Amino acid sequence: MDLSQTFNNTPYDTVIRDGKLYDKLNHTFTWDSTKTYRCDILWLFPFDDLPQPFKAYITAKAATRAATKLVGDANLTQILANYEAMRRMSCIEYECNQGDYTMFGFKKGNDYYNSYQPFHTLAR
Repeated sequence: MDLSQTFNNTPYDTVIRDGKLYDKLNHTFTWDSTKTYRCDILWLFPFDDLPQPFKAYITAKAATRAATKLVGDANLTQILANYEAMRRMSCIEYECNQGDYTMFGFKKGNDYYNSYQPFHTLAR
């Protein structure tokens, strides 16, 4: 979990310590209860619980890395990289089919649109 990259969250630098969100700039675990904080949460799922397209992509990516570092054959690496790209495309297709998105990039009924924010370019 981490604070989202929004303008309201810029005065904070957070990490997880002892299972709680810690502010490194103010050196505290205490947060103002009158404010609303937006967070990004990363959920870790077991490999067996993932949909099949994601399992195939993870396996293809691991095979490409192993071939690059262990075997060193350029032709094999290129073939596996192409296969990995196809598996990634199948993951994107799966997500698009499951997500029920509109052409604006958000789900039907959701009026929140995250427009371009120049500070994202500077954060790179």
